Amino acid sequence: MTAAVDEDILDMVDKTADEFRALDDITGGEVHIGCAESFQIKYLAQTIKEFKQKSLCSGITSQAEIQNR
Repeated sequence: MTAAVDEDILDMVDKTADEFRALDDITGGEVHIGCAESFQIKYLAQTIKEFKQKSLCSGITSQAEIQNR
């Protein structure tokens, strides 16, 4: 491996560790997924779509609850 790749991997490890330490404070965020391009990506895309549909409903409910306080 090259030094740049090593540094990228260590940066990802540090970021992941920081994110796990902050799990108690989660109120929203982003998901980053690294994967190879292949025909199986459609399964990941379908799962994300289903998750977004379910999460969007609960997210809208949560936002409405917050606004009504």
